[in-house]
Amino acid sequence: MSAESHSRRWWRRALAAAKDEGSVMRVRFSSRGYRAEMEAAVIRATSHDERSVDYRNAARVFAWARASPTFRAPLLRALSRRARRTRSWVVTLKTLLLVHGVLLSAPTPTGNGVGRLPFDLSDFRGRPGFHVLVRAYYRFLDCRYALLSDGSNADDISSSSFLSSYSSSSKFLPTALSYSSAL
Repeated sequence: MSAESHSRRWWRRALAAAKDEGSVMRVRFSSRGYRAEMEAAVIRATSHDERSVDYRNAARVFAWARASPTFRAPLLRALSRRARRTRSWVVTLKTLLLVHGVLLSAPTPTGNGVGRLPFDLSDFRGRPGFHVLVRAYYRFLDCRYALLSDGSNADDISSSSFLSSYSSSSKFLPTALSYSSAL
């Protein structure tokens, strides 16, 4: 590795860290209470650092998700805000991992009628190769959230109520059906 590429990488990491800390400071000044703490924990857990994950703040997010159903909506709002504002595949993938954990750890929202995740990453563009992973993972989570909000069993992809309600609004269904028929 050349000294120039090492230097460039170092500067890129330093700028990303400064961006994350700037976002945390803006949140701290703009809001108060537990929502500011939630937002700051989400920003720190979804940092731009490609080499590590902030497990402490990710654990805080999951603890809030398990603590009370009233924390679920502010957490999903903070996560969706983070997903909508970034173009970084690292931040987006970490955000999707947190959303997945929140969906698994929070009580099931049976019959709330939401049906879709509060953000859309179906056309995410990022670093070549990684955008495909981000899009596929988003589609999986969107499908799972639709099943959970419908009150269906999330492990049963052949649920007729899910198929009829989700087939017209998603490109994921043909892919999911082809995978389930291949199994």
